Amino acid sequence: MIEARSRFRSVGEGRYAGSFDPSWNQGPGTFGGLLAATLGDALEREVPGRPLRTLSMQLCAPAASGPLYAVVQEERVGSAATFCSARLESAGKPVVIATAMLSRARTDQADYDHVVRPSIPAPDQLPEPGLVAGAPAFTRHFRFRFAHGEPFTGQQRPGTGGWVRPVVDQPLSTPLALALLDTWPLAILPTFSAPRPVASIAIDFHLFRPLSTGDSGWYQVEVSSDLNRQGYGAQVSSLWDEGGALLGRSYQLIALIR
Repeated sequence: MIEARSRFRSVGEGRYAGSFDPSWNQGPGTFGGLLAATLGDALEREVPGRPLRTLSMQLCAPAASGPLYAVVQEERVGSAATFCSARLESAGKPVVIATAMLSRARTDQADYDHVVRPSIPAPDQLPEPGLVAGAPAFTRHFRFRFAHGEPFTGQQRPGTGGWVRPVVDQPLSTPLALALLDTWPLAILPTFSAPRPVASIAIDFHLFRPLSTGDSGWYQVEVSSDLNRQGYGAQVSSLWDEGGALLGRSYQLIALIR
């Protein structure tokens, strides 16, 4: 389960220690969604009663196997919001540098929701792809149903979407929402006709509260990109529960390695 994997043990004020096994790798290190889940869990343990709303990560280096430390520092505490810095370290050097904001609810007097969720077939109406040779190791912990934009199909425009769920059913939580927002293939991959190395450089997560409760089953994902220049591209990922509630978005800067 994501929540169990991402929960490091406390080793002092604001410090947590743990590690990941290679089954969660994406290339040479742990996939970014699990790193975000770990920081999200540590942040909410340090700031109880104020759920995580934003997490901005700079991915400095692969999180290779071995001891890792999550370090959280409160920077400013207001009446409604707490601002923190956080980092994941390996051998004393940063793997992820992050900032975050956690906040109680303010008001619902101006609530609105004009988000249009793309209409796609239900999960049981879509084929489930088998394990693809060369796919990141971590994908074996999830089930995927592509509605459009399968990677390496040589399509003209970037973009992909469909349904995803953990192999092991689990209640929705902050760590799971963060992980799911980084689980789906990058928007640019369907434009390639063969695999090529691409890396996430920075990810900003926005979570929309309250998260739904209980086992939500499948989650709908839509990933789009409208710009790639000089080897760097921008993309947006949106995540909905099966009932149609928007749970969060992530904004990524990606790099074409070569």
